[in-house]
Amino acid sequence: MTTPEQMRAAVAQYVEEIHRAYVAQAMTFPAAVRGRMPLLAPGPLTVAAVGARNLHVLATRDSLGPVRSPEVELSGSVEGLSWTLRFFDSVVLPELAALHGIEQSHYHHLDVHDHTMLVLAETIALAEALGIDPQDFFEAVEGGPLDLPYARIKGKAMIERSFEDPAFRLALARKDAELILEAAGRQELELPIMQAVTDRLRRAERAGHGEEDMAATYWVSAAGNGAR
Repeated sequence: MTTPEQMRAAVAQYVEEIHRAYVAQAMTFPAAVRGRMPLLAPGPLTVAAVGARNLHVLATRDSLGPVRSPEVELSGSVEGLSWTLRFFDSVVLPELAALHGIEQSHYHHLDVHDHTMLVLAETIALAEALGIDPQDFFEAVEGGPLDLPYARIKGKAMIERSFEDPAFRLALARKDAELILEAAGRQELELPIMQAVTDRLRRAERAGHGEEDMAATYWVSAAGNGAR
């Protein structure tokens, strides 16, 4: 069974790999450009990892106040960048209200919705294969715990086959999923669901959808029913 310490170590490794890639990319830019990059600005940088329904990772230079139980802080650094990784219990920040109130937050904001999106893709593909209107699914879950705004947005894109204006490119989602697996592997953690997510993203990218919105994983689920 995975312990909280192991999960924190895996997230810490993931954040370090993201920052390492960020700095490596920054070094390819002129000094004037690097000076405008938010994570390289002077001052303390806090990375908040919050578990409220999903994992949210957010970096900010705003003060988040003193550490309170049951919060945990870990320090991290790569060449040219240092930060404090702070784990918040969902009770401390209900519904992420405190973080959503931060106006000047800069970071790759990770909502681990990948698995939700893939299940949604399969649900819509199955409904279409059975001759059922996919909209019936959203009517069935309306007002319940499965009635997620994220699912409605991505579901609409899948039903309309509208992936050309990406909110988050599928290739980047695949890269992030691989980074999570690499970080977990270093901690000897097995994440079978994330592995399945990564495999599906890879298949969609190989099929030519890497530059489209990550919801284009729909095409992998619908490959056998002649969807167009």
